[in-house]
Order: sequence, then C-alpha cells, then structure tokens
Amino acid sequence: MKTIRFVSLLIGVGLAVATSTASGDDALQIAGSEVGQDGSLTHRVAEVVGDSGPTTTPILSINRPRVTGSVYEISGTVEYSDVQGDGYLEMASTFPEGEEAMTRGLDPAGPLAKLTGSSGPRSFALPVQLVAGAPAPTRLDLEVVLPGTGHVKLSNLKFSGGSPIAGLFGTWWRSSRALGLIGGGLLTVVGATSVIARAQGRHRRMAKALRILLLGLGAGGLGGGAIAVSLGQPREVWLPLLLVGILAALLPLASRRRVRRRFVRVEL
Repeated sequence: MKTIRFVSLLIGVGLAVATSTASGDDALQIAGSEVGQDGSLTHRVAEVVGDSGPTTTPILSINRPRVTGSVYEISGTVEYSDVQGDGYLEMASTFPEGEEAMTRGLDPAGPLAKLTGSSGPRSFALPVQLVAGAPAPTRLDLEVVLPGTGHVKLSNLKFSGGSPIAGLFGTWWRSSRALGLIGGGLLTVVGATSVIARAQGRHRRMAKALRILLLGLGAGGLGGGAIAVSLGQPREVWLPLLLVGILAALLPLASRRRVRRRFVRVEL
C-alpha cells in the first residue's frame, strides 16, 4: 500500500519536527486566495513511498488558483531514492467546463525530468501555457506517479500564476515553433556564409552586413545556450542553440581571408 507523510518544519531556536500520517488518497487542500505573494504553498515536506505495483499519490490541490497571466506552474524541490522504473510528477488542471489538462515530468533531464533511480535534491517545474482567450483553471492537483517501489520527497512547493519568466524558460524551449526557429537559424548561418564565401568583390557591403548578422546570431545562440544549461534544460534544448552560436561565430571568421582576397583581386 502506498503511503504519504507530511512533515512540518518549524524553524527557530532549536528545531522541532512534528509528523502526521495521512491515507494515500488524502491531499493537502489549499484555497487560491490563501497563496501569498511569494507563491509558497506549504512549509511541509511530503514523503511518498511506492508499492510493488503502480501508484498515483495526491500531494495537494489548489482550489480556484489565482492565474493572472497566460503561464502558470507548480514548482519546488524533489528528492528520490530507489525508484523502480520511470515515475513522474503530474499536475492536473481542471477548467470551468470540466476539461482536464495534464502536465507530466517525463523529460530525460531538466525541471521536467522523470523520477528514476535515485537523485539528490533538484528543482522541478510543471508549467502550463494557456492559449489566447482560454479560461483560467478552477483547480490544480499535484500528484506523484510511481510504477513500483521507491521513496520520493517534495519540498519548497510554490505556485506561480502569472510570471512571464516561467513561460520563457518553461514551455517555449520544447515547442515546435522554437525548434523551427533553431533549425531556421542553422540554415541561415550556412546559407549566409555560403553567400559571403562566393562573393566576387561586387557586393562588399552585403558581405559585410551578412558577417555582422552572423556574428550577432552567434552571440545570441551562445548566450541562449548558456542560459539553457544554467536552467538545467535537457541536451536537445541547449545543444542546437550552442551549435548555432558556434557556427555563426566561426564560419564568417573562417571565410574572412578568402573573401578579402577576392575583393583585392577585383580591385586590381
């Protein structure tokens, strides 16, 4: 039988710890109006112990969360040990007409990484990007899903109901538009470099403008890749960005002498 235990943390002179045990089907109920400006949901640590079979353990529910922007998320710290198979954290969003949307942490790495094996404390985030005109959810449920045995701890649970930063570093990295932009950036780098390399001295200004464009694209790619790495994004996110940056920075420099020699020939 799966179990869930909430451990209250009391900070002061001396540390007192009080524990209470709830059934596996109980979840901490929180009203959206009770969530403070810092987004903190609870100062407790939730511990989940898996079973020999699949289990879904509710952790908390937010009733009528305050969603003021197009992006909202539940985030916090997760730590786990001896998780059999691939478990995950799940946030269920219930909307006014009864529809549900699931956000599941199934990535190989990053804030949306799955739970497998053992891991020390790491950050997690379960974001949702609302489409234009969509209503805010009326209820959010956070759950831990385990395929078998394992021990999971959740702490520092927070809710963000309108942060544009969450949307920037949460969902856009994995969108088809983002992948298209990255792929387009690679094609732009290769194509522009080819044009520069084939210039016969008649388009000096165009070649110079393209070189500046590529160097700017390179700086943007390197900067974006560095941010993705620092945020713990998976490799499929930061690797293309860094590749765009490196190519955009090196290819124009590599072709610079060749293009300059062609310009000199034409002038002679």
